[in-house]
Amino acid sequence: MIQEAGLDGFWIHRVLQAEGIESHVVDPASIATSRRRRRAKTDKIDGEALVRALLAYKRGEPRVCAMLRVPTPEEEAAAVSRVSARH
Repeated sequence: MIQEAGLDGFWIHRVLQAEGIESHVVDPASIATSRRRRRAKTDKIDGEALVRALLAYKRGEPRVCAMLRVPTPEEEAAAVSRVSARH
């Protein structure tokens, strides 16, 4: 399973891993897209790009995208607190 890092945090990744499901979180800006596909942004196009990135990553092509280290719940809470304190 692969997902883009986003505002929802990393809870989905943690749940999947707890159930024994392999899960990866990718930096969305690291996935290459063609100019034509950049203009047309749909869930189908995004999903296909994520699948291609995961397959390439699993083949041993680590530069195809940037997989993120998922923070612990404590690290994530501390980061949210720091951002909230700035606003």
